[in-house]
Parts: sequence; structure tokens; C-alpha cells
Amino acid sequence: INAEYGVKTFLILRTWQMEESKTAQIPLYRKIQKVLSTDFENPEFLTALKNLSQFYGQNSLSSRWNLREQIEQRCLNVNNQFLAVFDEIQKELNAVNKEVEKMQQSCVQMEERLNKTKTQSSHLIQQAEQLSESSSRNVMRIKVIDHFLDRYQLSKEESDALKAPDVDQRFFDALRRLHQIHNDCKILLRTQHQRAGLEIMDLTSEHLEAAYKKLYKWVRNECQNLDKESPEINKFLISALSALKERPVLLSYCLENVASVRRKAVVNGFLVAIGSHGDSPSSPPKRSISVHAHDPRRYILDMAAYIHQQLAEEIGLANDILSGWNKESQDYQSTRRELLNTAMKDTVNPFKIRLNGVLRENPPVVLLYQLSNVLDFYGRRFMELVGSESDLTISFFECKRETMQAFFASLEKQSEGLKRTPPIPPSDLTPPHEVHENVNKLTEIISIFDSSLVPIKERETEFTVILSAILDPIEQACLSSATKLGKMEQSVYMINCLSTVQSTLEKYDFVTSRLKTLNETIQIYITQVIDLEVSSILKDCGLSQMLSLLKFHESQASKVSLSGKPGMSSSSIGQCTRAFEAYLLDLGTLSMPLVEHILVHGHRSEARRGILSRVASAYAALFEAVNNPMNGYENPESLFRYKPDQVRTILLADL
Repeated sequence: INAEYGVKTFLILRTWQMEESKTAQIPLYRKIQKVLSTDFENPEFLTALKNLSQFYGQNSLSSRWNLREQIEQRCLNVNNQFLAVFDEIQKELNAVNKEVEKMQQSCVQMEERLNKTKTQSSHLIQQAEQLSESSSRNVMRIKVIDHFLDRYQLSKEESDALKAPDVDQRFFDALRRLHQIHNDCKILLRTQHQRAGLEIMDLTSEHLEAAYKKLYKWVRNECQNLDKESPEINKFLISALSALKERPVLLSYCLENVASVRRKAVVNGFLVAIGSHGDSPSSPPKRSISVHAHDPRRYILDMAAYIHQQLAEEIGLANDILSGWNKESQDYQSTRRELLNTAMKDTVNPFKIRLNGVLRENPPVVLLYQLSNVLDFYGRRFMELVGSESDLTISFFECKRETMQAFFASLEKQSEGLKRTPPIPPSDLTPPHEVHENVNKLTEIISIFDSSLVPIKERETEFTVILSAILDPIEQACLSSATKLGKMEQSVYMINCLSTVQSTLEKYDFVTSRLKTLNETIQIYITQVIDLEVSSILKDCGLSQMLSLLKFHESQASKVSLSGKPGMSSSSIGQCTRAFEAYLLDLGTLSMPLVEHILVHGHRSEARRGILSRVASAYAALFEAVNNPMNGYENPESLFRYKPDQVRTILLADL
């Protein structure tokens, strides 16, 4: 069924296609198809319709029949118009062609002439090209020469600046330019242009020498303006000294001149300040330092302070003058020190003369040490500012040594006086007036030294000599004066004298060594006081003899018991203990009046405690010996009313 249906369908489609093919061959059908396939939106179609509307009037049969003829006629007219126009163009083109032919003939003629001329002028062209190349090379050479001259020759302005009588910034710029040229010549010497380099270097060296000679003379003249105490420094002087480093000899002369001018100005200012007026009596100071000549300390201090102030100004001046130098260099440091040393050294002699005048008047010891401390202070300050090798520092330390020699000489004189006439001990065993006087001097001297600039590590070493020079005579004088006293009184007297010194030294940490020795000496005297007072108390109460017998018995290997020894019987022991107990209960017997004369409470308490402890220990030793069964005492408890602990409590109750 399917096959049959497919065959039928194929036959129908084939038949329809054949009908369609026959229909397409009909003319009307083709026209209709052509009209239907026309694109009415085509711009060309629309333009054609627009042109058609210009001459196509009524749409009639005759019009449609004549339409083709009209169109062809219009096309013919248009073509005729084109032909007429192109005919005119043709005529113009013919005229142009004739002109072109004439131009061609002229060109041919010109070409022939040019070829002839070229043949004739080729040699000249070649010469012109050679000249052009030579001109280019010459222009380049001129540029090179100009650049060479700019680099290796001074300009007119720079030459004028070097020759001008004044020195200003233009001079230093030209001088730097000369140095640059001189250094650049060294490069030329390493090339094939050695001759040019040598010639330029010789010429530059002449200019440099002339410039430095001019600069040297200018600096010497400018130095004359530095003769005031606080001069204003020309800024070009700084640049000049910096530039003269290239000529060390000239620089040294200039620096010597600067130092000489400043030295004269400084010493004149110092002499004016101290009232001698120097070289400028027309301008004395409002208040001269010599007004205080009656007060040696103020006088010396004012002079030293003026020198210190002037040194500070000179340091500022030297720093300004050398500000163009490298401050880290060795040359800067040495030159600066030399300038300051030279400027200040002439102030030393006037200062020394006036200091020696003060020392010749034999001032008091404390004043001498004050002067020494002032000199030490400024000597250390000068050492910090200008070094230890400067004349100013050395001179001040020499002055200090001279002052200290006078100080020790004065102490020695006082010591000799104490040796000849030792002080008389007062009845209350207190330190005499001479001891107090010397301790007061020591207090002032220690206070002065404590405010000095001596480093902490060096203080004890430096002050030990001074301390010995003051204390040794005092101790020796006290010992000499104490020889007239009893042993107990001597010890108390020495404790009081040494305690006075001890209280002064305890405030300072740079006398520890001497303070330790002093404390040990006081302890020796306190021990002597304890020994003497204990011996006296034990003797008064009768224990001294028995303790001696007890000690002797213990040291001997005897078969006889202690109770069998003479003087150590029970009855003797009983009498002795009763006497001791009565002595113990008597309020006046343990007052120890000599011990009470010890001024320092701590030493007095130490002595009393040591005495009473020794007495209690002696009682305890006797108590233990009697209560020892080996010593043969019957009923020993009845011999003692108090036990050792009770006695110790009674004795030490008030301490």
C-alpha cells in the first residue's frame, strides 16, 4: 500500500511541474512575473520614475505607445549635447597638446643645455663638495677649539677678578677655576696632547702663584682688623684661609699673623681689665679687677674667670676663622690648638705675677686651698677646651702646684707651732681650742675639695696627702698634750679629740681609708678605757685578786683543789661576793665619771657596755669555778646571792 501511495504522489508532482513549465512560456505570464519581481524601493528605479514624470503627461494609450519613442528621442538629444560639449573639449585638448609639444621641445633643448653645462661644471661641483666637506670639518674644529678654550682657559671676567685689587667671591670662583684647569691638564698629559698640557699647566701655575701672593697680602692686611677684643670676621677671610691650604708656607705665615694680632689684643684686654690699661689707656674698663685686690680669693677668681671668658671668645673666633676646614681632620685640630695657645699665652705672666704677689703675703691656709681649688678648676676647664699641652693649661697647673707648696708650707709651720707648744687638755677632757680650730679648717678644706672638678676615682688619692698633712700634726699634738694625764684620762681625751675629726670625715666618701684608720685608733682607745675601768672596778670590789688566783690555778696542773688554795676558801669567797653585791647595789660606784667625759654618745655607750659586760663575765667565771664540783666547794649556792644572768641583767639594765 505504501509503495502504491508513493508512486501516485510522485506522478502528481511531476504532472504539476510540467504544467508550470508550460505556463512559464506564455508572454503575458512572463511580463507579470517581471513586474512582480521589480524592486520598487530601488533608488535607481525611483530616480527613473522621477525623470519620467517630467515629460510624461497624460497616461493614455497613445502616450504609452509613444513612450519608447520619446525616451529614445530624449536619449538622442542628450547624446547630441554630450557630443557638442566634447567637441569643445577636443578643441581645447588640441590646443593643450600643441602647447605640450612646444614645452617638450623646450625641455629637450634645456636638457641638452643642462647636459652640456653639467659636463662643463662637474669639476666645479666636485670642488664645491670638497669645500663643503672642508667647511664642515672646520666648523667642527672651531667648536672643539671653543670647547677646549672654555675648559682650559680663563674667561675675561675671571682674569679681571684675579687681577682686581679687592678679594671677593668672583676671585675665589676664578681661583677654583684655575685649580680645575690645572687638574684637567694632568689628563692631557696622559694623551697625545702632552705639549699643550705642559704649556697650559705652566701658564696656569703662574696665574696660581700670582693669585696666592695676592691672597696672602690681602689676608695680612685683613688681619689688622682683628686687633679688637670681639672683632667682626670678614667672610672672605674664612674662604681665603681655606684656599691657602694649597700653599702651606703662606698659610702658616697668615696663621702666625692672625695669632700674633689676637695675642696682642687679648693681653691688652686683660691688662686693661686688671687695671694696667695695656696699650689702650683711653678705654679703661668701668670697674677694674684690681678693685678687689684686697680680697685675694675674689681677685684671683676674677682674673681666672676673665681669662676663661676670653678663651671662650677666642674659641668662637677660631671656629669661625677655620669654619671652611674639615673639623674632623688632624690639620684643623692642630691649627685650632695653636691659634688658641698663641692667642692666650701672654695672659699667663701677668696672672702669675699677681698670684705670686698674693702668695708672698702669707695668706691663711684655707685661703691658700681656696686659691688652689680655683686654679685646679680653671686648669681642668682649660685642659678640656684647649688640651693638656697648651701653655695656658700648663701654667695654671704650675700655679696650682706653687699654691699647694705654699699651702703645705703653711701647714708645716702650724705643725711646728703645735709641736713646740702642745695644747693643754681641758679639765673636762674635751678637745682643746687648737683642735677645734684645725678641725674647722679641715671642714672648710674638705667642703672646697668636694665641690672641685677632680674625678671621683682620683679624689681619695689626691686628698690623702692633704688629709695627712692636716690630721697627723693634730694627732701628734693631742698625744703630746696627753702625756701629762693619767692613762684613763689620756684614753678618754684621745677619744674625744679623734671623735671630733671622725664626725667631720663621716660626711664624705673620698676619705674612707683615713676614716677606717681613725675608727681603728678610736677602738684601741675605747678598749684601753674598758680595760682600765674594769681593772679598777674588780679591784675595788675584791674580785681582782680571786680572779688572778683562779687564772693561776687553771694554768697549773695542781692536785690541790681550788678551795684548798690560800685566799680561795669558802669564807673568802663569801666575803668577796658579799662585797661585790654591796658594790653592785651602790648606785654611785658604777657611775664611771671618766667614761662619762666621752663626748660621743655611741663611743660612751660602747665603753660602758664593754666595761659592765667584762665585770659580769668576771663574776660568771668565779661563779662557775665555785660551782664546779672538782674545785671542792661545799654548798656553793650559799656563797652567791645572784646568779650570773641576774648580775648581767642588773648591770646592763640602764643601757
